[in-house]
This record gives sequence, C-alpha cells and structure tokens, in this order.
Amino acid sequence: MPAKYRAMQDFHEYYSGRRKAPYLTIFVGGNHEASNYLFELGYGGWVASNIYYLGWASVVKFGPLRIAGISGIWKGFDYRKPHHERLPYSESDLKSIYHVREVDVRKLQQIRTQVDVGISHDWPRDVVWQGDAAKLFKRKPFLRDDAESGQLGSVAARQLLDLLRPTWWFSAHLHCKHAALVKHPKNDTLNHALEPTTNHSNGIDATTIASIKNNDEIDLDLDDETPPPIPVKGMAPPANSNEIDLDLETEKISPTPATVTNTQNGGVPELDANQSSKSVDHVLRDPRCLLPASFNKPQEHSNPNTNRIFEQPAGITNSTTSFLALGKCVPFQDFLQLLDVRGPNYDATPTPLVLEHDREWLAITRAFALHEALSLTNENNSQGANMPPVKSQIEYATLIDEQLEWVDSNIRPDALIIHQDTFEMTAPVYDGGDIHDPKYAPSSGGLKEYTNPQTKRFCDMLQVPCPFDMDEDQRARRMATAASLKNETQSEGRGGFKGNRGGDAKAQCGPYGPPGDQKCPLNVCCSEFGFCGSTSEFCVWTNTADPNYSQCIIQWGGCGSVNRPTCCGGSSVSTRNVGYYESWANTRGCQSVAPEDLNLDGFTSINFAFAFFDPDSFQITPMDANGASLYSRRFTALKSKKPGLQVLISVGGWSFTDPGATQRAYSNMASSSSNRARFIDNLTNFKETYGFDGADLDWE
Repeated sequence: MPAKYRAMQDFHEYYSGRRKAPYLTIFVGGNHEASNYLFELGYGGWVASNIYYLGWASVVKFGPLRIAGISGIWKGFDYRKPHHERLPYSESDLKSIYHVREVDVRKLQQIRTQVDVGISHDWPRDVVWQGDAAKLFKRKPFLRDDAESGQLGSVAARQLLDLLRPTWWFSAHLHCKHAALVKHPKNDTLNHALEPTTNHSNGIDATTIASIKNNDEIDLDLDDETPPPIPVKGMAPPANSNEIDLDLETEKISPTPATVTNTQNGGVPELDANQSSKSVDHVLRDPRCLLPASFNKPQEHSNPNTNRIFEQPAGITNSTTSFLALGKCVPFQDFLQLLDVRGPNYDATPTPLVLEHDREWLAITRAFALHEALSLTNENNSQGANMPPVKSQIEYATLIDEQLEWVDSNIRPDALIIHQDTFEMTAPVYDGGDIHDPKYAPSSGGLKEYTNPQTKRFCDMLQVPCPFDMDEDQRARRMATAASLKNETQSEGRGGFKGNRGGDAKAQCGPYGPPGDQKCPLNVCCSEFGFCGSTSEFCVWTNTADPNYSQCIIQWGGCGSVNRPTCCGGSSVSTRNVGYYESWANTRGCQSVAPEDLNLDGFTSINFAFAFFDPDSFQITPMDANGASLYSRRFTALKSKKPGLQVLISVGGWSFTDPGATQRAYSNMASSSSNRARFIDNLTNFKETYGFDGADLDWE
C-alpha cells in the first residue's frame, strides 16, 4: 500500500484481545486486507477472537448452515497461476496475492451437496442484471459501461454461484447496495457452450433484458423511484475494471492478440502469461475456459445434447439464490442488513450453535493435498508455473469418496468443532508507535513470516503436509537473498533507480514517466516509485534503517532538502494564515478540543473539515452527526471571539473521494453547467444558513 494511505486502525485491538467482536464474524479476503497475516491461515482460521477467516476457499458449518467462501478478486491473467506469493514480497506480489486462483475454484467445484450461503468479495459476473439495474446505475452511473459490456464482476464467482446454488450469496467490493434474485435452470447439467456474444449470461437475450422486470426480486432498498429502462448492449470481451484499490492496480500491459492453442489437455486454451489482462480475460470470458478439460464441449461430431456434459450434482437442488451486496461502513451508505437465514433441520439443531469443519470439505482438502499438492516455496512455483492438469469429474469424485471414508474413520465428531480458544497470536502486538518509524520497516525485522498453530493443527488433523510451514533458517535465507538482490539491482551512483522495479504505468517522473516530461515540476522530489512530492517519503537520500536503500531519484528532481516554491512578492498570500479544524477533534478520546477552546492567535481564516454533498442532488450534508452539531452557534461563533476572522466550510476531503458512493460526486457535479449551478446554489444556501464566510473545495 502506498505510504500516503497507511494508517493504523483498530484491528490490532481485536487481535490483542483488548476488544472482542460481539457476534461471530465470518469473512473472506478482498483486496485491502493484511495479506501476510491471511497467508498464515490459507486453509482458514481465527484472526482474532470471534472473527473467522474462510481462507483462500473453504466450507464450514454454523449450526445447520453450510457456508462456502472464495477469497480474492478476479484478474484473468493471474487466474491459472499457482499461489506463489510468499515473504519477502515483490512489488507485483503485493498485488497478485489477492487475485483469485483457479485451484481454489477447482476445489469448490467438487462440492456435491447443498450449501446454504455463498460468500465472495467480487460480485458474481453479470448478477447486476438480475436485480434492479436501473436503480443501481442511477446511483452508480460509472458502473453502467462495465455492466453493459459484460465486464462487471467475477467470472469465477459466477461459475460457483451457478454450480453451488446456495440460498444466499453475499458480496462486497463495489461499496454499494444491490439485491438480486438468480433463478437456476431445472436441467441436470450445466451448459458451458453458450456463445458469449449471443446471449446474456443469464440466458436472456441481451436486447430484451432491459424490458423484463424481475417480479421475484428481493428489494431491500425501499426506494420507490423507477427510472426508465436502460438499453443493454451486446456483451463484449471483459477486463475487470471494477477492481477498487488504492494505487495498487497491477501494471498495465499493452494489449496484444491472445494466443490460444489446443493442448493435450483436451483443448483447454493455453494462456500466454505475458499477454495483457484484457487479452487473457477475453479468452477466459468463455465459461468453457474456466473448467477442467474433461468438462469441455467435444471437438468432433458433437451431438447438441452432448454439449451439456457438466453434471449438476444430484445433491444440489436449489432453484433460486438471493444475492445481496451492501455499501461501505461510512456515513450515507447502507452497510448493515439483518436477515433470518435458517438451514435444514433448524428447529432440531441444538443450541448454542457452534462453528464446525465440514466433512465434505475436509475430504476435498485432503484429496487435493495428497494428489495435487500445494507448493509455496517459490522455488518451483513461480508466476509462470502451471497448475497440475485437471482431472475428470468422475476421477475427482472417486478420490473424494475415498477421503470421506477416511474422515469418518479418523476424525471424531467432537474434533470437527472449531473452538475459539485455538486462536493464538503469532506476531507482536502493536505498541502504539508511529507506523512510519523505520523500526517497523522490513529491514528492521518489522515484517516476518510465522507458522500459524491453527494451520499446523489443521494439517495434522488431516495427516497432510503443511505447505505454509517453513523452518526459521530457511525463512532467514529467503529474506537475506531478497535483500541481496535489492542491493545488486541498484543503479550505480547515489539515488540511482532500482532496476528490479520494472516500471509503473502510472509513474509521473523518472525512467518510466511520460516521455519528454519525466522531471518533477518546481524541482520537487521524484520518489523511487516514480511519483513527485515534497515530503520525506519522496525526498530523503536513504532509509535510516538501511543506508544502501535510496528513496529518491536525483536525476529527475530534487533530493535531500526540499526545495519548496515561494510566493511572489507583494502577494496577499503572505498575510493569510489558514487553520483547519477537524470535527472529530471534538469527540476523540484523547486530547479532545472543542471549537470554543481553539487558540486563534495568528490565524486569519479557520476551515471546518468536513462537509459532504449528495452525489445526486448536490445538497450539502454533514460528514457525521458530530459535525452537524458544531456548524451553528459553536464554530461560526468564533468570529465573535476574534473580529475579522473568516470561517469557511471544507467540502469533500480524502475519504469523500475514496472508492464508494461519493467517489465520483465531484466529477459528476463538475460535468455540466446545470450540475454546477445546482451545487453553487446549495452551497450558497448552506453558507448563509450557518454563517460561513466561504468554502474550501477539497477535491482530491
């Protein structure tokens, strides 16, 4: 994560035991978690008391409910690669580590009995059309293009949704609320031979889908507005542009034609690892490319009836799945929904309900561990390595049946219970220091890999090797080798650019900046990553914890002492001193400061941070309830405390432009003269209502 986004939040309090989640919390990984910690629990486990991680993929039971989950987000170019990311991470590892992998989907595809709940971070591909798409696009207009071109959501999650058919499916990622009802076909086989440009993924012709109302939709939004139907274009090759991250996107590669060749694996396309994400995504858009070779459409003299060769398991019988995604846990978002979900035999289930391992999933895990072993050494498991060839549906079923017998014979029923007291802290607890301090840097031992006792016990229970374990000497050698390679790849001379960076498609400066415009303006500093700035992370010669590690590229800007621009002589700027008062200063637990207690000496203006505005109506709204209580009589009353003081309202701010409901609000407001006029009128009314003298537009 870029340094400017790093901040210590409150998870460490749950990890240390200072706080405890009031309810059992089960989650899958997305693209903003601590990947190094979740790696320890690749098979699943407690990350803190009462908070359970489902691992890369797994199925657990809670009382009568069977809950299946798949972690990660969809990126076609990484889908067929093995899990290779392990400390110390490369720049690309930091991004690819949270991309969903075919091997995890492959395991979940072997489930043959009904699950009740499915969880993925990404929305399943095209589920948007099985809810109120018009309402969604009214609130999130920037999603429309991706949805209409068939790019919105995860192909892998959709495959699992169509196969597992749980009663409920929950997702996140897009930070907005959407409910849908997915109707599953009644046939006993899945057709993976549909032409992607002919029909929509739900089997409805794309030109008519907009006129169809889903009468069974579970509308959890309580908004009666019904916008006009939205025309839907034909589906096109996707590239998942709905990934939401903070400058963590995988490097873009110039598009090149995808090369697809038939192989000995029954015609499964072989994907060139060097192809662009869009090219590979084009290949993977055809659902056949996501399935084992034995599930493919016959290549010669095929009868139309033989195309449907993926047998729908007899034990999976649900005809509908209710889908629900919620918003981000911030003001003005629908982020909480209470549901009554009851599995089979609910009334006969003893209480209190307990979390348990699932027998079928244990058998699948053991079968794969013995016959398609996971290797995480990075030695023979590089990014370009291939996964073991897939077996047929019958072959997998035979192996899993054998392991079901083993599970029943070797694991007692009481051993299936996942006890909370098995949670153990592996890393030191946060000590409250400045997280930017060099003592927390990897070179100071601030980042270390641990073997999680939960994972070790899980593997011991199944009597399989633990691929996440590694002796400390081997870990030390890996870290030392990585440090040595970093030093070797540094260019000669002070402040040289590191050769192993490989460039950044978004770089502003340096070797990978725009040709002819690679130097930072105003002689500010060019960081090692190719971005311009004037703070220590851009300008210092070296990291104090590692004298050989430069953070600044001297050829493309200033380094060392920051060369800050000065104002022209005679400017009134020199007579203005502006302060910011952040509303949460009034309520924070330590050193709270009320507006009345501010020391205004030397200030000519004070800005109140922050107010938001509605992305649709452009009405000015409080960032939180605390802010609204301070607007009138308290903050603007400071003018009576210091005559001549100007009091302004800051609108927007960092969190306002984070991924979420308001990310495009400023862009939408500025896009037309009528929108700008509405915003100005609303801002003027707000200013006059509360007595502000002006506004600071904080559009980041």
